[in-house]
Amino acid sequence: MGLGGLASNIQKPQAYLKHIWPQAPRERVHVLGFTQMNWVKYLRPYSCDSSSWEGGARYGTFPLYMGHGRMKVLGREDFAARPDRA
Repeated sequence: MGLGGLASNIQKPQAYLKHIWPQAPRERVHVLGFTQMNWVKYLRPYSCDSSSWEGGARYGTFPLYMGHGRMKVLGREDFAARPDRA
């Protein structure tokens, strides 16, 4: 099941998700256009995505998911030299 339109069609996606989430089958819910980490941790969807990955090209920084709910913000300067394997 996919829950979409959160990026542009809904003014308050958190309120929408809070209302609709109890009705969604939890085992395979994909949330489209919504990646606010505190809400992703709270709702625990099967998967989610957004276009925020393009922020690296637009703003010069982007958040990288490191696993287990951890994020790391990387910028252009982090790639001036070869990145570490982590």
